[in-house]
Amino acid sequence: MQMEPGLTKRNALFIFIHFLYLFFFAGMIFSLRAVSSISIAGIFLTGFFSARWTYSPSARKKAVIFFIAGCIACFILTLIAILYTHDSRSGWSQVRLKTGLVVIPLAVYFTSGFIRLHKARLLLHFTVILFVAALFCLIMSVIRYAGTADPSVFFYHELVRPLSQHAVYFSVFIFIALVTLLENTGMEEPPVSKQVALALIIFFSIFLFLLSSKLTIVLFGIYVPVFIIRSSRNRVIRRAIVYILVILLVSGTGILLLTNNPVSSRFNDIIKGDIGITNKDKFDPGDYFNGIQLRLLEWKFVKEILTDNKKWIPGVSPGDAQALLDKMYISKNMYTGEPARHDRGFLGYNTHNQFLQSLLQQGIIGAIVFTLTWLSLLAMAWEKKSREYTVIVILLLVYAWVESILETQYGIILFTFFPLFFYPGRVHLQPGKAGRPVNSAA
Repeated sequence: MQMEPGLTKRNALFIFIHFLYLFFFAGMIFSLRAVSSISIAGIFLTGFFSARWTYSPSARKKAVIFFIAGCIACFILTLIAILYTHDSRSGWSQVRLKTGLVVIPLAVYFTSGFIRLHKARLLLHFTVILFVAALFCLIMSVIRYAGTADPSVFFYHELVRPLSQHAVYFSVFIFIALVTLLENTGMEEPPVSKQVALALIIFFSIFLFLLSSKLTIVLFGIYVPVFIIRSSRNRVIRRAIVYILVILLVSGTGILLLTNNPVSSRFNDIIKGDIGITNKDKFDPGDYFNGIQLRLLEWKFVKEILTDNKKWIPGVSPGDAQALLDKMYISKNMYTGEPARHDRGFLGYNTHNQFLQSLLQQGIIGAIVFTLTWLSLLAMAWEKKSREYTVIVILLLVYAWVESILETQYGIILFTFFPLFFYPGRVHLQPGKAGRPVNSAA
């Protein structure tokens, strides 16, 4: 039986988009910035010119539109700031970076129909690519350990250094893969067998602890008991998976609390810090600041910068923000590195809070725009009413409070791509009848 020309074109188009998404996943996970940028631009252009086949009307929800509009508004504010920045070079660099706030959301939006049909397969390929990357990191760590006998190569940034990755960003990828694997265990036709899913859950859980990201470890520790209780009550997962999850959670918690290791050291570092140090007017270059102390200092510095420059309404501009922060670090006598070792100390550190970063760069106007964009994610989770979606959105919402998530390419990807990618419901297809939906998730 000969296929209709329109159907043939649509299938060819979907194959092309699928490959673009695979390249995007590979570029994102393996830290190939050019690959991820080119592939998402390709998805955007393909979706824009082929929207009649790739777009889904179900994506036309108010919260989704509001989120995309908020992202675009953040970009427009960055563009407007060029008019009053003192460092136009840095300003235009920020504009280039923030184009992701426009291209990524619209790329996913225009291909929402394709995602809805092929989400299960896309997530499977995302998981496989992530597994290959994580396994590569472990192998390289074993090789490095054999030569140095230094156990730190198995933890935090050192673990993902072979990929030139950031441990916190990579831990978010791992967390998302774990959540999707766990939530898929209750499906009638899961993408992978339960044995393979169980092996991947164990592997990714261990890798998550090795990455030592406090945020993802804590959230995973909260999510797993909720998942076990809800799923056991509904009898949608096997007892073996429940036992494995309990063992992983108990053993992981025991290791964190009872042994001296790089992971527990990162948690203990938060507890031991003296908050009072942030009240000093001047510091010694040898002073150490943990995560909480540094973030409290950033609030104080931003207030001083905006007051001294009288820029509470428009902000100091994205182009000037980092230079003014660096000037503040120097004036406070904080550690500024050793040029001979290519160490810049605190120079180059942003505010580690996107609300605060928006306030510094674009003033009260920028802070309000980002806050409304942030709140629209809550509205999307409320509309979606999915545990899988909600826990991923919660991670991103909290992450925006502890990092300046829109100040790096991968931070923008995390904040804009995954909420829109997971939003469309899945369509379950009949075996052997690709492209013919039987029923759809809301």
